Amino acid sequence: MNMAAVSRYGAGLMAFCVGMTAFAGPMQFVVPRAATPPTVDGTIQPGEWDAAVAVSGVVNQFDGLAHPRQATFWMTYDDTHVYLAQRSTLLPGELDAGACFPPVWFEDTDNSVVFCLAPGRVNNGDEPSHYQMRFNLYGKVAQEEICWRWKGLKLIYPQNRTWDGKAMVANSLNADKTAWESEYAIPLSEMKVEAVKDGEEWGVLFARDYPCMDQNAIVRSTDWRFGSARRHWSLGLFDNYRKEGEYARARLTANAPAVQVLSLGDLAAGKLGGLVRVGHSGAATVEITLRSRVTRGETVVHQQTETVRLEPGKRKEIPLTEKTVPAGDYTLRL
Repeated sequence: MNMAAVSRYGAGLMAFCVGMTAFAGPMQFVVPRAATPPTVDGTIQPGEWDAAVAVSGVVNQFDGLAHPRQATFWMTYDDTHVYLAQRSTLLPGELDAGACFPPVWFEDTDNSVVFCLAPGRVNNGDEPSHYQMRFNLYGKVAQEEICWRWKGLKLIYPQNRTWDGKAMVANSLNADKTAWESEYAIPLSEMKVEAVKDGEEWGVLFARDYPCMDQNAIVRSTDWRFGSARRHWSLGLFDNYRKEGEYARARLTANAPAVQVLSLGDLAAGKLGGLVRVGHSGAATVEITLRSRVTRGETVVHQQTETVRLEPGKRKEIPLTEKTVPAGDYTLRL
């Protein structure tokens, strides 16, 4: 399935499928500025992230298929921080083994999220750096600054693992421990971002890695390595998510409406649908058009168009019409 830009404020171009598929084009979205920053306490409260962009859906990095356990990510910013959040699922037994020992990652029982940010500023290297921050369910952090040239030398691996993003992190579980929510605040200063220029573009990647090296992200990454994979018992092939040229493109804009793709239906059952919420905190009324199209090859299976006018301070939910499809290779563009 593929999620694409809607009007000039678009929800982005995101490709993933039901059944069998590969990626179809770059993902793009707009990140609105937060007038009031969210509280980083690990719980996504109603209304708290209404001014943020939200992206739902991850694809498996090994086969390019839509993962049946979809995740939702939020992003916004202000003068001092980038704010991120995620909501995803847990299965019975995934909490039993306890936390992995630092700096061990990708162990059989590990649940983690990965945020990669490429703000385009020079930090400790000779060229602009980008950053990978991995947070597991138990609050442990693995992070690195990535730059391909240091003091005149080209360096592929390893990178600067002494970098500290000084992120504020908080996690929570629901009552039956089947859902994990987490919130993060990353200081702009740690990425040498003195000020965000209105309309500037960053590279971003959001990933949800499930146990047994089940790696999934909003875009397809080809940064494969074969090695210990920081596992305790064997070698493994794993995705490092370090190629910033493959990241989604995020445009940080002060007064943009917030477009939130909050669900995409029951993908495992072949039921395409979901929910899009749009909100506007700017000074003038805006018009937003949502176009949804499901295709199989060149054949259009289903399409939907909705246009809404939003006055300042207003929000509207737009249900995506449910469409049940047989097993196969489909693309959903929003």
